[in-house]
Amino acid sequence: MLPVQDNKVSVFLKQVRQCISKLGNKAVVIAGADLAHVGLKFGDEESVDEATLNWIKRRDMLSIKYSENLDAEGFYRSVEEEKDKRKICGLSPIYALLNTVNAKAGRMLDYGQALEPDTGSVVSYTSIAFY
Repeated sequence: MLPVQDNKVSVFLKQVRQCISKLGNKAVVIAGADLAHVGLKFGDEESVDEATLNWIKRRDMLSIKYSENLDAEGFYRSVEEEKDKRKICGLSPIYALLNTVNAKAGRMLDYGQALEPDTGSVVSYTSIAFY
């Protein structure tokens, strides 16, 4: 089930869209959220290695592509289909942004992975501007 199919989520997103509509060009929508949280520090059984970093990047790029296209359902499903193996802490705020931002498209500005060798863990992040 998609989050928007939950009545509480649907009502919340509708109210946010109404607020944005009333504010017009004065509205700025920001989702401050990370992407993947993988490794020992986050409860995984193995340290992050090069293969894991590459897998994370491929999956992140898929999620980012959906985000750039303002495809909230595609973004959500890209996380759901892997059973949130990347532990995307930003799932809710990103999904909400994609459902409420008044834009035609997005463009990724930057992407990175913050590797912690001593904990065998990584957090990935991106910045996307919507126009």
